[in-house]
Amino acid sequence: MDGKKSFSATFAFSYKSKQDHLRCLSRLWRTWLLSNLAAFGAFWTVAEATTAFLDIQLKGWSYYATLIVLSIVISTAWTLYQYISSVPDGFESESQEARRIATIQRPKWEFQLALTLLQEKTSRIDQELEEIASGHAHVRRKPIDDINQYITWLKVRPGNLVSMVQVANRLLIEDLPAALRSSKDKPASPKAILLAVERIRRHYLETLEFEKESRATVPPEQLERVHDTQFGWSEPIRDGIRQMFAFLEQVCELDDSKDQSIQFEITFKEPPNIEEHCRAMDALIHDISSVGFY
Repeated sequence: MDGKKSFSATFAFSYKSKQDHLRCLSRLWRTWLLSNLAAFGAFWTVAEATTAFLDIQLKGWSYYATLIVLSIVISTAWTLYQYISSVPDGFESESQEARRIATIQRPKWEFQLALTLLQEKTSRIDQELEEIASGHAHVRRKPIDDINQYITWLKVRPGNLVSMVQVANRLLIEDLPAALRSSKDKPASPKAILLAVERIRRHYLETLEFEKESRATVPPEQLERVHDTQFGWSEPIRDGIRQMFAFLEQVCELDDSKDQSIQFEITFKEPPNIEEHCRAMDALIHDISSVGFY
């Protein structure tokens, strides 16, 4: 399973220009107009009440011009806030930071968005796994007393792990880079990036379930040593995903005004204790076969 996977591509950094933002803001003209009228009405009411209470006169064009200017400033600021805090399609459940990046779309926003989403969506899974590994979270245990049944379960575990690595390769080397790619004719889509990251999150969660299953399964007493050798097998997959973090961070730090290249590869290391596990399994199967139990 140990190996390196590399990806080579040319990325063009897309971004929203001032004209693009103005076009988006122009769609909020009703919001601006209504807030302008509301602000003017509020300022006029307060001003009239204040002048009546103090028994002073503030009339003339300068008086109304001041109220109009204040109303325009407040309504414009409110409209800008509404635009910046708007929710892009599909981002209803995402953080305010992710929404802001997807809306403003400054240069390299694609990579900043992917990095932010990945960090937010995997941090809780990392925390839960750490709690389980350190004994600070309970996993309901399911004993397997039959030796043959347990060995059958144990033998499929490496195959499941290899399949998980293959899926991780596809998600990290194909799906996510494809979602990040922009061109002059077709900029990257925030929704496509979110979908790619969500697939990675689900797969990241599978590694947690893999570890939970290891700890939930109680082997026959004489097979406990063999069973313990599989703890932590899914760590290389999570490490591969964390390597993607490093790549995204590198891109975010690039000078977007210059043509630069980054060599990027993901290395999936060998799971811990795999050789010890294979030797123990070979000896176990040999011993059981020799006495006719398997």
